[in-house]
Amino acid sequence: MDYDAAWKRLFGLLCRMAARKFGAEAGDALVRHLAGISDPDCLAVIGERIIDCGTGAELLEWLDANRDGAGMYRRLRVL
Repeated sequence: MDYDAAWKRLFGLLCRMAARKFGAEAGDALVRHLAGISDPDCLAVIGERIIDCGTGAELLEWLDANRDGAGMYRRLRVL
Protein backbone atom coordinates (compact mmCIF):
# COMPACT_ATOMS: atom_id res chain seq x y z
CA MET A 1 0.00 0.00 0.00
CA ASP A 2 1.39 3.39 -0.90
CA TYR A 3 1.54 6.38 1.42
CA ASP A 4 -1.40 8.26 -0.16
CA ALA A 5 -3.62 5.19 -0.02
CA ALA A 6 -2.75 4.68 3.66
CA TRP A 7 -3.70 8.30 4.47
CA LYS A 8 -6.99 7.97 2.62
CA ARG A 9 -7.79 4.81 4.57
CA LEU A 10 -6.97 6.53 7.87
CA PHE A 11 -9.08 9.59 6.99
CA GLY A 12 -11.90 7.27 5.98
CA LEU A 13 -11.64 5.38 9.26
CA LEU A 14 -11.84 8.57 11.34
CA CYS A 15 -14.84 9.83 9.35
CA ARG A 16 -16.62 6.47 9.69
CA MET A 17 -15.95 6.51 13.44
CA ALA A 18 -17.46 9.98 13.75
CA ALA A 19 -20.44 9.05 11.56
CA ARG A 20 -21.07 5.86 13.50
CA LYS A 21 -20.99 7.62 16.86
CA PHE A 22 -22.56 10.99 15.99
CA GLY A 23 -24.36 10.51 12.66
CA ALA A 24 -23.61 11.09 9.00
CA GLU A 25 -23.59 14.87 9.31
CA ALA A 26 -20.69 14.79 11.78
CA GLY A 27 -18.79 12.33 9.59
CA ASP A 28 -19.27 14.57 6.56
CA ALA A 29 -18.18 17.64 8.52
CA LEU A 30 -15.06 15.84 9.71
CA VAL A 31 -14.00 15.28 6.09
CA ARG A 32 -13.61 19.05 5.72
CA HIS A 33 -11.65 19.31 8.95
CA LEU A 34 -9.22 16.55 7.96
CA ALA A 35 -8.31 18.14 4.63
CA GLY A 36 -4.69 19.24 4.67
CA ILE A 37 -3.64 17.45 7.85
CA SER A 38 -0.42 15.53 7.36
CA ASP A 39 0.70 14.97 10.96
CA PRO A 40 -0.06 11.43 12.18
CA ASP A 41 0.02 12.57 15.81
CA CYS A 42 -2.67 15.14 15.02
CA LEU A 43 -4.85 12.43 13.48
CA ALA A 44 -4.33 10.22 16.53
CA VAL A 45 -5.53 13.01 18.82
CA ILE A 46 -8.58 13.55 16.62
CA GLY A 47 -9.34 9.83 16.91
CA GLU A 48 -9.09 10.08 20.69
CA ARG A 49 -11.43 13.09 20.69
CA ILE A 50 -13.99 11.15 18.65
CA ILE A 51 -14.02 8.62 21.49
CA ASP A 52 -14.00 11.23 24.27
CA CYS A 53 -16.58 13.71 22.96
CA GLY A 54 -20.22 13.22 23.86
CA THR A 55 -21.68 14.83 20.73
CA GLY A 56 -20.70 15.62 17.17
CA ALA A 57 -21.15 19.31 17.94
CA GLU A 58 -18.65 19.02 20.79
CA LEU A 59 -16.10 17.36 18.48
CA LEU A 60 -16.52 19.98 15.75
CA GLU A 61 -16.33 22.84 18.27
CA TRP A 62 -13.09 21.39 19.62
CA LEU A 63 -11.68 21.12 16.10
CA ASP A 64 -12.69 24.71 15.31
CA ALA A 65 -11.08 25.94 18.53
CA ASN A 66 -7.78 24.32 17.53
CA ARG A 67 -7.47 26.04 14.13
CA ASP A 68 -5.26 29.06 13.74
CA GLY A 69 -6.25 32.17 11.78
CA ALA A 70 -5.05 30.62 8.49
CA GLY A 71 -7.31 27.58 8.98
CA MET A 72 -4.41 25.30 9.85
CA TYR A 73 -4.33 23.20 13.00
CA ARG A 74 -2.06 24.07 15.83
CA ARG A 75 -0.31 21.10 17.36
CA LEU A 76 -3.31 19.29 18.84
CA ARG A 77 -3.12 17.79 22.28
CA VAL A 78 -5.60 16.08 24.51
CA LEU A 79 -7.30 18.56 26.82
